[in-house]
Amino acid sequence: MCIDHLSVFGSKKTGIGDEKESILCDFRQSAFSGVFIALSSKGVCAVLLGQDETILRQEFIRRFPNALFKKSITSHYRKMDWIFSLIETYKDHFGEIPLDIRGSEFQQLVWRALREIPYGNMATYSEIAKKIAAPGSARAVAGACRANPIAILVPCHRVVAKNNTLSGYRWGVAVKRRLLELETRNAKLEI
Repeated sequence: MCIDHLSVFGSKKTGIGDEKESILCDFRQSAFSGVFIALSSKGVCAVLLGQDETILRQEFIRRFPNALFKKSITSHYRKMDWIFSLIETYKDHFGEIPLDIRGSEFQQLVWRALREIPYGNMATYSEIAKKIAAPGSARAVAGACRANPIAILVPCHRVVAKNNTLSGYRWGVAVKRRLLELETRNAKLEI
């Protein structure tokens, strides 16, 4: 196993100037997709899904444009293994994983509301809009779901269209369907 160590410069504004930031990342296959995870000192800052590690790495670099990759051996292997194991088993333990969620104030509201949707349940974009006291902003909620950089742990896959159909999903409707099926099955097993 090889974990990349990203040295990120100028990606985090503090108001005084840019800070240096180190982020560990790794790519592995899971039962539902390839998974690219990035871990800052505060917690998981990205979970990207797809089969092509290069494309996911490029997407991550777009969020952190000055990233420099270098190989590193680190004591964080165990933490990364733990995060992958929780995602791979796909049980309702995601609240245990510390997150470093970065986005606009509106996105943060939406993503917080998404994390409150119980495991094995779904909500509509309109319901999320009402929950964050922004009724009529269902399209903006959909945009925040599309911009979510932390798939699975910020469960935008639990949001469906008004008629409860599976609408678009950044990582593909097939992955969304698979995640919801896993949650439904696991929720029934835990009862």
